[in-house]
Amino acid sequence: MRLGGYKQGLPTFPLAHTPDSPDTPGMSKRATQTKNTDSKGRLTLGEAFANRTIIVEERGDDIVLHLARVIPERESWLYDNPTALGAVRRGLKQARQGKLSDGPNLANAAKLADKLEDN
Repeated sequence: MRLGGYKQGLPTFPLAHTPDSPDTPGMSKRATQTKNTDSKGRLTLGEAFANRTIIVEERGDDIVLHLARVIPERESWLYDNPTALGAVRRGLKQARQGKLSDGPNLANAAKLADKLEDN
């Protein structure tokens, strides 16, 4: 399976960006830059990449960086279940459009609870 263009047998998760567009507002495509690693092999990418998750892919002598979002394993089931994912997306769309339910009638529920016998 693929994760943001990275292949490692992981589930597929949608990313908020397309490969041809900037991932973060204000982050524009940049020309190739030359940077040096420090004595511990660290490389500074700059503020545009601050607090981001990045997948490092080695392709022979090249290193390719992929911006990524990590989804906890316990939540990954949603992306493996098209029916559930569709329901969640539909619900989010309805909420954005203001199509909200009135919710339960708590007064009627309280009346019903008063009529029930305690065991």
